[in-house]
Amino acid sequence: MLRFCGKKYAKSEYLDSVILDERVLINEDLWQNQKTYFRRMKMKAHRPSVLALLPIVDANRNIVCYGWQDEEANRELRMLKELEKSATALQFRDIFPEVREVLICGCNDLAFYFAKYLECQQIKVSVSGKYWDFFGYKSTGEIEPDDGERMVIQAEHILGTTGDLYQKLIRSASLEFECIDMIYEANVKDERITNAGGGIEWLLKKLEGKDVFLSGNSTCEQDAYDWLYAHGIDISGFIFGGEDWYGASYLLGKKRVSMDEVVKCDRGGL
Repeated sequence: MLRFCGKKYAKSEYLDSVILDERVLINEDLWQNQKTYFRRMKMKAHRPSVLALLPIVDANRNIVCYGWQDEEANRELRMLKELEKSATALQFRDIFPEVREVLICGCNDLAFYFAKYLECQQIKVSVSGKYWDFFGYKSTGEIEPDDGERMVIQAEHILGTTGDLYQKLIRSASLEFECIDMIYEANVKDERITNAGGGIEWLLKKLEGKDVFLSGNSTCEQDAYDWLYAHGIDISGFIFGGEDWYGASYLLGKKRVSMDEVVKCDRGGL
């Protein structure tokens, strides 16, 4: 999945990156066109910690930004495409009947296709942030908290210029699109989708013996912990906050850690 990186971050001393030779035009064809270039990059030997950046240009061939691949978020893209193709699947309004509008803050591959999906479901969509105007959307400067009828998705977080910029930048956007996972999971549980890699049993098997962290500490994550534990899967803790966390250190007897701590320890998170 393609995400954007501003020009100042691409040239930062804190980021170990390589800039590809090719340039690709920023328009609605970008999401498909960029795949060719990154496919070629995969065929070349490079260190995993080096971020491959693809120059993205406007109609005058001026560099607008750089693109990079968020492989983890490809999962949500696949789920979205499967939901769109199914005539019998539960959809956004079935799972979130109270939501009348979705505000997507930040633009990337998944954010664009999710906006298109919502429009097909006749859900009002607003967008905020850079680059949306290249894809036929008008960015709004108004960002209000979720009031129950409006769902706010932070598709891209705001980055700092110090510290381990690489680790901050590569955090997947997939967690911000948990609503897609929830829709897909409801279809699996209702047996409307039966080809999800073996379903729930397959998921539990994949988690066995893994260092599992749940992102968040709301009742949803606590319920997820109860469900996993009932199926024989214990967790290592809850991820709370992107930077250092100074609050209570335990929740339900499990550690509460920051995302930075998990990344530094190279642990797998759920």
